Parts: sequence; structure tokens; C-alpha cells
Amino acid sequence: MKVTEVKQSIKSLWENFNKNSPNSSFLQSYSWGDFQASQSKKIIRFAVEESKSGGFTTQTKLIAIAQTMLHPLPFGRSYFYIPHGPIIAEEDKKREAMQEIINKIKELAPKEKASFLFMEPTQNFDDIPFLNKSQKHIQTETTIVLDISKSKKELLGQMKSKTRYNIKLSRRRGVEINVSKNLEDVGEFLRLAKPTSERDEFKLHPDNYYRDMMRILSGDDITELLLAKYKNKIIAAIIVIYYGDTATYLHGASDYNYRNLMATHLLQWKAIKRARKKGCKNYDFWGVAPTSDPEHKWAGFSRFKKGFAPKNKVIKYPGPYEYPINSIETQMFHLIHKVTERR
Repeated sequence: MKVTEVKQSIKSLWENFNKNSPNSSFLQSYSWGDFQASQSKKIIRFAVEESKSGGFTTQTKLIAIAQTMLHPLPFGRSYFYIPHGPIIAEEDKKREAMQEIINKIKELAPKEKASFLFMEPTQNFDDIPFLNKSQKHIQTETTIVLDISKSKKELLGQMKSKTRYNIKLSRRRGVEINVSKNLEDVGEFLRLAKPTSERDEFKLHPDNYYRDMMRILSGDDITELLLAKYKNKIIAAIIVIYYGDTATYLHGASDYNYRNLMATHLLQWKAIKRARKKGCKNYDFWGVAPTSDPEHKWAGFSRFKKGFAPKNKVIKYPGPYEYPINSIETQMFHLIHKVTERR
């Protein structure tokens, strides 16, 4: 087993491994790494291969991948971050592959001034003793995933009656859904996103984040912008990622003044049908409240999402996990984080 910091492009080998893994994630895709690099993030890709010979060919058997980002910390320090990874193919090689990745990260730590490794895998690493559980979250902690391999009739039938009614109502009132890869249309999404973020109390990324996402990911044909139009006015929009066998509803925005048209319901139904057409088997709603507590800050949009899959259990990801490269610095930064969170 050999771990290599991937310098040359092995995009097809990497993507094939990721897409065919039960723990596949677009956050570990080569394309997502390229997009994050456009946002001034340093991306380091580690690939673990079965042999010790080194070098990659089309015949190389990968054991694991770990697309890693460097996140800044105060005082010129940083930490390594692996979103939805590492992805390790074989359960009996999980511990060894994880150790190889950590050893490589420790080698790079002095150069990168990194204090710790933080990762949020979809794979369970509870049985690896040298990893610590963490309470910090960057990605959503819980989600619901809809099985869209069923027929459209079955999918409609399992929805809440109100959700099904709202889809029909939106159509009846004249809402139309268009699919766009036009970068100019990102401006429409941003126009809607700013008041939506204020209304629903979430932070937006800078405008260029969304523009670069569409530019880079649509070039690899894994993202689309879906627009809901009423009387030639765009009143709602969503960004969807199609990767492997899963479509993910990543971002959404809507005009509150047109809420009675139920355009967001029709948008989701269109995205689900698009995903089925593209061969996806799952539709990930990308974040719901962990409980049905009506006071939870995510309660509103969680009810909306659960309307499409009311019987689906909420999925809670394992982890997050942490590996302290410098124990003292790790503890210090956790203390700073707790203090600033309370302010």
C-alpha cells in the first residue's frame, strides 16, 4: 500500500473510484477541488494505491482517496480539512489506509504550518483508535435522501398530500421551470438569494463563489441552475449537483412576495425528474434539522424538504473526526473557538 500526493492529473481514475464507492461524494470530486482552488483554497489530493510501486496508470487499483483543503487559523497557522472523506474502499484495509494518509499529512504539516487534521466523512471511522471525535461541524450534520429509482407515480404517492397538491397548484397558476447553464442567470439567483438569506438567517458566500461554481462545475456537466418563472419574472431558483448516482439540492432562493405560487415545490419536483433522467438513484436534500423540534432554526425548510419524503429517516453522518498534529496548538484553537462562539 502506498499513498501519494497527487501532483499530475489522474482525474478519470479518481472520479471512477469516487463515483463507484458507496461513500461517494461530490465534495471529493476532482471538479469540486478545482472549484475550491478557484476560491484561493490550497487543495492537496492524496491517493492510496494497492501496490507500492508508485505512479498511476489506468490499471492502478486505488484503495482510498482524500481531497484535502488547507483552512487558515489565527497566528499564521492552518489545519487540514477533508470534507466527506477520506473515502476508503475496503473495510479490512480502512485502518491501514487511514494511517498512511495521516503519515503523509504529518510530513506536510511543518511546511503548511498545520496544527491538526479535521474531517467529516460519510464513512464510519469510530473503530480507528487514533482518531478523536469532534463537536465542530462545517458540513451539514443531518440530511434526508430520497430513493428516486421508483416510478414518478410512486414518488408522488409517497409525498405528503400538501406537497403533492402544491406541485399541481404551482403548475395550474402558470409557473414554468427552465434549466440554465448560462452564467448570466447566476445574477438572478443572487438577486433572490440575498433577501432569502436575511429572511431565513443563513450566510451567503461571496457572489463570485456561485459564479465560479457554475462556470467550473457546469463545464464538467455536474451542476445546473433551475429557474422558476412567472409572467416572465424569475421568482425562485435552485442549484443542483448531479454526481455519480446522487443528485444534491445544494442552494435555493425564492421571492417571498410570490410564495403563494408554490414555485419551490415545482422546482424540486423538476430537479428530481431531471436527476432520474440523468440516471441518479438518490436525491439528497442536503441538510435538515436533526429533530422535529418546531423551535429549531432549520424547522421551516426541514418541513418543506420532508414533505417530499415524510417516511424517510433522518440520516446522521458519523464523526466529525480529528487528529491532533500538535496537541497543545489544537487545544488552544479549540479554546479560542469556544470563546468566540459565545460572543
